Amino acid sequence: MIDPEFGRRLPKDRRIVYAVRKRARSRGRVAVGLSEDKPSADSVLRDFVAESESVLNTDTSPAYTSAGARFLDHRTVEHAKELVGPQGENNNLVEELNWRMDRAEQGVYLNLEPNYLLDYAVEIAFRADTRRLSNGMQLRIACEAGETVQVT
Repeated sequence: MIDPEFGRRLPKDRRIVYAVRKRARSRGRVAVGLSEDKPSADSVLRDFVAESESVLNTDTSPAYTSAGARFLDHRTVEHAKELVGPQGENNNLVEELNWRMDRAEQGVYLNLEPNYLLDYAVEIAFRADTRRLSNGMQLRIACEAGETVQVT
């Protein structure tokens, strides 16, 4: 597989974690893809975001360029040049999840296997979303979520 942005050959077991976070409640949704390309990005955005009423903030990856046209507004920021754009656009909420993923791999999990990457990403998103709640409240939320999951 070839990286569409940089043209390098990628390892065949490489995975990309897509993260979508709402600014209001900082609720995270995550997905795992094989590469950061237009079809994968379109699929994630279509499943997780109300397009006609949302403002999309992304990095400057070409994967999001065409998808941004369906939103109320699409703002980009290039982190190599700036952290916040001239209109206040940023993707700091997603960058926080990236930092948590990196930190968890270094200190807790030691190795994030591709087969279980989505499980790790969901746990880290949950921890980020509930970081200001007590442990008891986090446990209640996790138990309630477990009751609604139906395995067939």
